[in-house]
Amino acid sequence: MDHEIVIESNRELVWRILSNVNEYSRWNPHIKHAVLYGQFEKNNDIKLKSGNWEFDFKIIETIPENGIYLVGKTTGVNIDLKIKIDSTDSQSKVISKLKVSGWMVSAFRSKIKEAAEDFINLFLSSLKVRAELGEAALNKDSEDRDKDSKADSFHMPTPFNVIYKSGTRSKRKKLN
Repeated sequence: MDHEIVIESNRELVWRILSNVNEYSRWNPHIKHAVLYGQFEKNNDIKLKSGNWEFDFKIIETIPENGIYLVGKTTGVNIDLKIKIDSTDSQSKVISKLKVSGWMVSAFRSKIKEAAEDFINLFLSSLKVRAELGEAALNKDSEDRDKDSKADSFHMPTPFNVIYKSGTRSKRKKLN
């Protein structure tokens, strides 16, 4: 499954957004949770939750400002995803190649492929919107994140987030 989208933004900004996995849920309403373990580089892991699906990815290759290659899995589904960024001075074309396989794909071919198509289209559309907001919005997100981290002295990416303030447990909330 090949997809592409043209983004009215430079390659560097698109790459910064794409490689900042831990912020995916801030700009993509379809991603409930995303965590990168380590740096955005070869052999590191990514966990991502979208809807009722939880995915485990491994970074196979990164070419800064040019592309990434990930392999992943969830129950009964194997994922092979390549994303390439081509650009001119003011535009970036993001091209994705997605392959899905596994017993769930064999059993529910059209539904799984349709869900995969929807996911990648929504991911690329959200990336476009985020990148076209520009550098100022990215900096504001950074400031907001800094404020959030100062307010919460402890934050764990788990289904139930326990927030500790001043050393005491103040409230418990479910992540969306």
